[in-house]
Amino acid sequence: MMAVAGLSVPGSSLIATVNPAGLSFLDTRYDLAVALFSPNRQYTVAGNPSTPFGLYPGTTKSDKNAFFIPTIGTNWKLGAKSSLGVAINGNGGMNTEYPEVGDTGMGVYGGSIPTGVNLNQMFINLSYAYQLGENHALGVSGVLAYQWFKAYGLEAFTMISSDGTALTNNDNDNSLGVGFRAGYMGQVGNLHLGAYYQRRISMGKFDKYKGLFEGMGSFDIPCNFGFGLGYDISEKFTLLFDYKRIMYSKIPAIGNPYVSPFGPGGAPNPGFIPLGMDGAMGFGWTDMDIFKVVAEIGVSESFLLRAGYSYGKHPIPESEMLFNIVPPAVTNSHIAADFTKMLVDNELNFSFMYAPNGNISGASAFDPAQTITLEMSQLEFEVGFSF
Repeated sequence: MMAVAGLSVPGSSLIATVNPAGLSFLDTRYDLAVALFSPNRQYTVAGNPSTPFGLYPGTTKSDKNAFFIPTIGTNWKLGAKSSLGVAINGNGGMNTEYPEVGDTGMGVYGGSIPTGVNLNQMFINLSYAYQLGENHALGVSGVLAYQWFKAYGLEAFTMISSDGTALTNNDNDNSLGVGFRAGYMGQVGNLHLGAYYQRRISMGKFDKYKGLFEGMGSFDIPCNFGFGLGYDISEKFTLLFDYKRIMYSKIPAIGNPYVSPFGPGGAPNPGFIPLGMDGAMGFGWTDMDIFKVVAEIGVSESFLLRAGYSYGKHPIPESEMLFNIVPPAVTNSHIAADFTKMLVDNELNFSFMYAPNGNISGASAFDPAQTITLEMSQLEFEVGFSF
């Protein structure tokens, strides 16, 4: 539902929006939904190795490409102008599991099989919204975040880690953090307005992976913010536009760029900071700007259709291919549609999202004679019920 939800309108479901101000425009209700998310990831290495650290050439696809993501939410009207809401939602499918590469008996980086990472996140949002007059509202959410992570098959990086025993193959580790989100939503004539801000969430550290992530296992959730505009072209047709920015570069474990451990002639680089230490390299992600256009059409009094397109250049630069084989987030655009059927006092929601194949190519950091290409596409179906 990435391209469908609008920041300037309450939406058909309280769990489909990141703007807590919209709760004040919804009645008391309960929402349940489950999504089937299917990301398809692969990488290709072109060119034979020219150094001992080269990768096996060819194309390798990640296994596991289907994930179920449940969400649940409720909104209670506290009076004519205020609402209290609770929503539990997750981020899943942020993993890769690459099998044996070729017939080598080894993983991606020459280590154990499989190779990959798995990151899951769950958010519990406690929100309060208050209406200012008839058409304007403010909202605030307290956010409890929980995430769990594991990495496997990364033994090749032991030589550049500050703690090789806390780098890979240590099963799941978890962390907890607390943050907040604030939002505004309003309407002036036919014009809809909305904005939100979520500050960076400082998370506890992944102690089992303090030799992988900068800051001895630190992996915070980045600040993000956005605004939305909408216009009622007619009683049954509304056009929406959203902008969102995610500040990946401000999280060192995610945003710090690659630094070679080698200097001229292959000698050790005296300025290199081993993985896991303060200031060490991360995945080199840049900040991401996302633009969405959504059309909302009232087909009938009991049937609502939303369709949208979202574009945001992926955050991985061409210079960061080697580490990003394991999290290849390289899709740029999404198309989505959402259908809402009113059933007397209830609603049935169905949504579809498709992200066409995105790709990026660049030289391997450990063997510049080789070129690595990352590819990913996504497909998601979600069914929800409100009562």
